[in-house]
Amino acid sequence: MTKPSLFPLLFVCFLLFFLSACGITKDAYDALERDKKRAEDSLQAVISKMASENNALRKDSADMRAELAKAQEREQKLNEEAQKNIADRERKLAMTEKELAARDAKLAELQGALNDALLNFRESGLSVYTRGDKVYVSLSDKLVFPSGKTDIDERGKKALNQLASVLNKQNDIAIQVEGHTDNTPITKLENVKDNWDLSVLRATQVVRYLTEECNVDAKRVTAAGRGQYFPVDAANNERARAKNRRIEVVITPKLGELMQIAKADARKGKSSKSKSAAKSKKKKGR
Repeated sequence: MTKPSLFPLLFVCFLLFFLSACGITKDAYDALERDKKRAEDSLQAVISKMASENNALRKDSADMRAELAKAQEREQKLNEEAQKNIADRERKLAMTEKELAARDAKLAELQGALNDALLNFRESGLSVYTRGDKVYVSLSDKLVFPSGKTDIDERGKKALNQLASVLNKQNDIAIQVEGHTDNTPITKLENVKDNWDLSVLRATQVVRYLTEECNVDAKRVTAAGRGQYFPVDAANNERARAKNRRIEVVITPKLGELMQIAKADARKGKSSKSKSAAKSKKKKGR
């Protein structure tokens, strides 16, 4: 934008003064007056236009400053939300790690107790192992039942007594007793139609013994017949079939109490971090 020049107006004024001093005619003088008026009007128009443009620029500048302030505010909020989300994710990750550690510790403790209690039966087809969040006690059918029967024999009762001694000390566990068979069709067992029947009957017998003779809380125990459909060895030979004929006691720790402890520890850790951050800010303020 160019600045308006005062030169035309000054020139016209000077010319009027010069001509009046020289005895100029009225028509000439009027013409000069009109020229002066046009110059003044033109100058005023330029000044008004510049003032209007200046006001528009000021408004645009104010609008831009306002938008910039809003953008900075939005950016600050986004940064705060991002920091909060990161903190929440870190807290949840720490919580999950504590929960997993609590679960693993509980499973290891339970498996150790079962191994100690059932050590004498390891050579008779009993095994204890952990898979996922469960502990499995697998008892071969020859350890628990006489051949072709659904009644528990004396050696099986001794094993179940030892098993119950551990289960009764565990407050927060769920117990599922599963009967498993091989794939040989049932032909000679009275009142047993097929492998489904045999697996259910054997599982139910174990549950009855644990709850009625060993005082395991019946509310915590479930009986399930799996038939021939969950083999541990899929080979079609006698050795594989012997492995598949089994009772599995599946023990699932209810980790509610442990999870509450883990969450409480996580909250304490978060509180300690907040206090440390507050103290650090105070020191910086000084």
